Parts: sequence; C-alpha cells; structure tokens
Amino acid sequence: MTKRNLLVSLFLVLGLVAMTTSALATEWSVGANVNSSGRVEGLAEAVGQVSLTMVGAGVVTSGAYFTLNYTPAAIVPGTVQVICTGGATSPWVGGCGASSSYPLVATVSGTTLTLLFEYSTTFSPSDGSEILVTVRVNANAVGAGKSLSCIVTAHPPSGGQPFTIENTSTIKVGPVLDVNAFPSLSLGYGSEYKKIEGAAGVLTCLGTKSTGNYKDTFTINVDENFVAALTTESYEYTADAGSGLGAVTNGSDFAVTISNIPTGVGIAGVDITPCWELDTSSSLYCLNGTLEVEPTSPALGTITSGAATWTFAVTQMDNLQMENVSITFKIWSTIGPLPPGLSGMVANVAYADVANSPNPIPYFTGVLEGPTVTTPYNLPVVNFYDCTTSLLFPYINAYKATPASTNAFSNFGTGIAIANTTMDPYSLNVIDTGGLPTYDTGGQPAYKGAAVPENGSCTLFLYPNDLTSYQTIVTGTIMAGGTTVFDVASAQPKFAGKQGYGIAICDFENAYGYAEIYDNYGIAAPTATLAYLPYIIPNPGLYPRSPAGEGLGGSAIAPIDIDKALRKFLMYGRIDPPKK
Repeated sequence: MTKRNLLVSLFLVLGLVAMTTSALATEWSVGANVNSSGRVEGLAEAVGQVSLTMVGAGVVTSGAYFTLNYTPAAIVPGTVQVICTGGATSPWVGGCGASSSYPLVATVSGTTLTLLFEYSTTFSPSDGSEILVTVRVNANAVGAGKSLSCIVTAHPPSGGQPFTIENTSTIKVGPVLDVNAFPSLSLGYGSEYKKIEGAAGVLTCLGTKSTGNYKDTFTINVDENFVAALTTESYEYTADAGSGLGAVTNGSDFAVTISNIPTGVGIAGVDITPCWELDTSSSLYCLNGTLEVEPTSPALGTITSGAATWTFAVTQMDNLQMENVSITFKIWSTIGPLPPGLSGMVANVAYADVANSPNPIPYFTGVLEGPTVTTPYNLPVVNFYDCTTSLLFPYINAYKATPASTNAFSNFGTGIAIANTTMDPYSLNVIDTGGLPTYDTGGQPAYKGAAVPENGSCTLFLYPNDLTSYQTIVTGTIMAGGTTVFDVASAQPKFAGKQGYGIAICDFENAYGYAEIYDNYGIAAPTATLAYLPYIIPNPGLYPRSPAGEGLGGSAIAPIDIDKALRKFLMYGRIDPPKK
C-alpha cells in the first residue's frame, strides 16, 4: 500500500470513529414550570415540574447521572416524583425504574436529587423521551417573597459517551417556586352577612343563668390571601399526582385556636357559613366561590392551659377564586359570675397539623398564619368587662368663704350616699323566703332577671374647678343590700374649700347614688339644702365616652347592647352605613 493510500485509509477510519462518537453522544434540553402559589408558612410545598427532554438519538452510558440542586431548600423525604415518557420506540414507554428495562434510579441528599442510569440505554431518533421531576421543599428556606431555581448538571461517566445539557454540563432553570410574600390565611371578624369589626363583650358578673345584654357568641372569618391557599385532597392530587411515597394524601386543612380562655368559661363551635357572599361591595365578596369545610374535631372545645383548637377539613373549593368561611363560636360561664380583671380571649389560624399522619403530602406543622397580613397574631375575639357602675356627680360644693365667715351661705358641704342594690326581691319564692331571694348552688338567683349579690367598694374621683390635681375617696366594702354615707370634705380634706364634680366607680353592678348640698357646714344647722341623683354613666368599655353616647349625647340612655349588625340595620336600613 502506498503511503498516500495508507493516509487516506487512516483518515477514513478516524472519520468513522468521529461519526460513531457523535452518533452515540446524548444531548438534553431542560424546561421548568413555576409553582406561583408557594405558601410562606414554611412547610412542604410542591415545586414546579422540571423536564429533561432527549434531543436526537444516542446512548446514555451506565453510570451517567443528572443532579438537580434546589439550594437552599432541602427536599422533603419521600416526596420525589419522577415520571418517564416517550414514543413507541422509547425505552420508557412503560415508565422508568430500577430494572433492566427502566434503569433510572432517583436518590435524595439534602437539597440535591440524583437521577442515575444504572444501565446503558439507547434512545432512538425523535422518540420523544422525557423525564419529568417534581419535588417538595421547605418554602421557609427560600424566604417570603423570593423565588427558587434549580441547577441541573449532567455527569458523564469516566470513559463513557458524551452526556450534556444544551451543549453544556450545567444549566440553571426556573424559577421553579415563587414564595408568597405574606401568609396564606388571615383572620377577621365576620357574620353570616358582613364583616363586623370588634370582639364580643362579656360582663364578668353575668353567670350561667343570667340574661344580660351582651354577645355570648362571636364570629371569625378565615380568609384565603391568594387563590387555592386552601385546597382539597382531590385538588392536590390533580395538581401533583404520583404514587407510593410521592402520592398526595391530604388537602390543606386548617385549625383555629382560641387562647386566653379563663377558668370557668366554656366554648364551642356552633355554626359554619361557607363562601357565598355575592355582593361586590362586601369585604367577603367571592364570585361564585364554593369553599366549604366541615369540622374534624368535636364542637365542644377541650380547654388545655387556657386554649382550645378546632380543626376543619376543606371539602370543596374553587381554585380560581380567593374564598373565605365564617365560623361562629358560643361562650358561657360554668361557675356563675366570673372573677374581675380577666384578659381578653384571642384567636389564631394555622394549617392543621397532620405531621403525624403516614407520609402526608402536603404536610403542615401548625405554624401560625396570623389574623391579617400586617398584624401577625392574636385577633381579639372576646373582651371581658368587670361589672362596675359609674356614677357622675355633676356638682359637689365644699366652698368656704375667705376670710372665714359665719354668715349664711358662706360655708357649704356635700353629703354622698351610695347604695349597693344587688340584693333585691326579684326571686322565684319571695313570699316563702320572707322577701329574700333564693339562689341555686352556683350563687345565681333562682329567678331569671334578679340581681346577682356582689360585695364591693367604690372610688370617688373628685375634680376641682381650680383645675388642680384630682383627689380620691375610697369607701370601705359595701355589702350587697348595704349603703355607705359620707361627707366629701370630711372624707377628703384636700377638697375642702373647693367646688367641682366627681365620678364614683363601684366594682359592682346596680349601684345608685344620692347627693345633698347644704349650707352652714361646720357652723350650725343648715338653713338650705339641695339634693339630686347622680347620672349613671354607661360602661365606657362598651359605650365609649367619645363620641359620647355613641354620638347621641353624654346624657343619652345607653342603647341595649344588641348585635352591632342589627343596630346598623335599624339605624341605616342596611348593614353597612351609607357611603358619603
């Protein structure tokens, strides 16, 4: 063979080798779908699907592998879903797995998923072979308002066929998860019709059989802050189907916790109103919303360390609408009158804790979502008001002439009488008991509407007209059915020689007063007297003094504390006041 022919032959062989190597090389393209509804509470979340698609034909050598890195979010164990698809000639017509026919094996380590080819596999031209990967991660590791991408790397084995992604070894795809910048759920006040601002008000002296004018129910609203924040099991499965450990096993149920429940208070969930408000002016508006829930815990709350939790399963939802549901709770006293000084009860909402269920996906651990986007926790739902009576004495005269004089109308005094009328005859057996009320074992009157006997004292705050600092007079204990009488200047010498007004706050209900102003105080028998009854100031906790009398005037009789929604209806002819 001539040297020229030898060279030609060598070039032909090298060319065939090059053609064979090129034909055996594999190249893949990468794509991703973003999950735009990542829930920020930091629990397991579906991450958008990553696709690895075969470009052309080739051989993947045994030992080649992909890595998909989701740093900084660790992959939740048991949540990986790998689906292999292809055409009629694809080795993945029936799927993929650790077998001679389907050699792909998936393993997880922290933030990294590895897809290993245990066997060399030949892919035919244009067979459409594709690997679809879905995982779940801890969204809290990503951070509120941030996005997560996936770093995909192709690793050819030593001495194996070329194995690349779009002509490179590493590529960043995504984002595969956008985490919402705010909690998924929020709490507000609600009713069957509209949101009603404010918590229920309870007077501590009212017990089991009392029928005081206060709200013994309150309604809260659980709201979605974005579409599909609350999901059903069927929705989760449709959005992220799988099998085995990767299968979805539950929806995103939620839990409502009521805290600061005082000893002696019972509580139960009594009504659920689903999303149905179609009035576009309503803050509860949800067009064609279908959110429905059912309780998965007893209606009667089990109170532990002052807190009780109710769980609810989402049975129906609309994945195109932000929805809400109203839940009404009832409270009562189990011990009769409650002690004074109680702090208010508050509510929180969280996704229901199903972490102990077998491989639940998604799973939640009870991280609080918060009442509102801006106010993270503790929505007030019940305020306790001590049973007091406030008496306004508009004129108190302890004037003394200067210089001293014994002339008529030169020296004045004011006598005050306060009666504790919580002992009254309005009982069931007045005649049989000699006019005294009878009581049950809980200390409650046997007849509905009778007063509850309370012992207590009163503090009289004195405000002089010379605008100096106020002074106080504290009475001793006034027993139920008793009366205390005192002269202002004698009981508080610092007020002697002054005029002004006073407000007495008694730590019991049904206090009534009397004031008498007389001349010749400390000199001789009075020649003139003036008497009046003090005004009763409505409990400022329920009826604020500004605007006085809820805008009706300072001396207006306080309206009965009926449901605020009904009051608005009576005043305006509709629930919402007219817009200006």
